[in-house]
Amino acid sequence: MKKTSTQNKSQKRLEDKQKRTATITLRTTPEIKADLKLKAKACKQSLSNYIYSQICGYEPKSAMTPEQEHKLDELIAVRRDRANISNALKGMGKEARKALFNNENFMRRWKDNVDAEHDALNELIKSFTKPNAL
Repeated sequence: MKKTSTQNKSQKRLEDKQKRTATITLRTTPEIKADLKLKAKACKQSLSNYIYSQICGYEPKSAMTPEQEHKLDELIAVRRDRANISNALKGMGKEARKALFNNENFMRRWKDNVDAEHDALNELIKSFTKPNAL
């Protein structure tokens, strides 16, 4: 998977501040090492960057799950559809818009679609506000 621009920017900021050349050796159990590797992988970071982040007081967030990425893509499509609808409505004459919005069937379908989009947005927000897995 591709890194997000936020991940690229934050990593670039770390690299810009100072070049990391010193080495620290850490002894731990194989179980703890395996656990740290899993947590680093969940955050899409190397083990070194994950531990470095922890030492510097930053709690890395887990990367989006494929399900969250799918929901985000759906919301991006919804936003695009809303922009297209808005542009189409702006292009219509005032009388045509009035006729459209006075149509009860159209307004019921519109409301159902808006409600579904609202529910999808709430689900996405819930998925991002779960406690950090780390």
